[in-house]
Amino acid sequence: MLSGKYVGYLPEHYAKSFVKEDRLRPILPSEFVYQAPFSMICRRGRSRELFIQTMRELLSQQTAKSAK
Repeated sequence: MLSGKYVGYLPEHYAKSFVKEDRLRPILPSEFVYQAPFSMICRRGRSRELFIQTMRELLSQQTAKSAK
């Protein structure tokens, strides 16, 4: 895509620096949007571990921010 010969989807957080440097530009961002769902899985019986709970909470917060 950086060659200027291709068009594609990139995660917004990844493309941000390229857009800032004028190396990439969004094309009709309100019309061409792609949402990729994230899922989190863990082994049975581990869902109550602090690490798992923390990760679940962080992912929930981040997805809530993205939805706004």
